[in-house]
Amino acid sequence: PEMAADILGIAADLVEGSKGVIGRARILIPLEQYNLAAVTKMSATGEETVLSYVKRVAQDADNGSGIIESIRSWWRCKGAGAGATNRMVAYDPNEDHLGLILPMEFNMQPPQDQNLAKVVNCIGSCGGVVVRYRIAMRYADGL
Repeated sequence: PEMAADILGIAADLVEGSKGVIGRARILIPLEQYNLAAVTKMSATGEETVLSYVKRVAQDADNGSGIIESIRSWWRCKGAGAGATNRMVAYDPNEDHLGLILPMEFNMQPPQDQNLAKVVNCIGSCGGVVVRYRIAMRYADGL
């Protein structure tokens, strides 16, 4: 089906577009599409689902590696694309290519009594994700 072609296509685009710099892609898709891929059969007579097919096809039989490291669902992909469409993200999980800016880690203050309850104030901040090499991430909208 088209779902398998979309997932394999974005992974192949990421790996081939890097000309060997990126070895494997991590794929993020909305939860609804992930569940659909997990139950949709590749053929009417077969038992293999789209998700199991993509994982099997993306693996190299010789050494167990392939172009897809993992496929995961992420709720933030829903409506994140152009025109509020669903988005699929493929990226290289290598820390040399992208990372998280975390100026202040999450900290919990000591509990305080307030009326008849305990209040725990928390502080922290996140600067987002920085992509050091623009070839290390791909988006596909309109799933």
